[in-house]
Amino acid sequence: AGATEMGMEFYEYASFAYGCNSKQEYEEYETTYAKNVLDSQMVLGAIAKTEGITVTDEEYNRLYARYLEAFKAEDYTEEYMLEFYGGEEGLKEQFHLELT
Repeated sequence: AGATEMGMEFYEYASFAYGCNSKQEYEEYETTYAKNVLDSQMVLGAIAKTEGITVTDEEYNRLYARYLEAFKAEDYTEEYMLEFYGGEEGLKEQFHLELT
């Protein structure tokens, strides 16, 4: 549950959920987290390229259906999901990372 569902202001929630006691601390947390995610994606992408890991049509269809189900459970549309990942190519990249 997010801040709204818990009846909290955003930074109250950030303190509760992430241990951040100020806006600056939360922004530093976000920056560090984003850098770590990008580093991981770059490493996984390099491994996949080196090892020749690809996404088959069957895997793509299976993952697409799973992701779409998760997005719809949150009341998002298929169009929003595609936009969120930057279109089909972005979604394929996400699946590629997931399979690595």
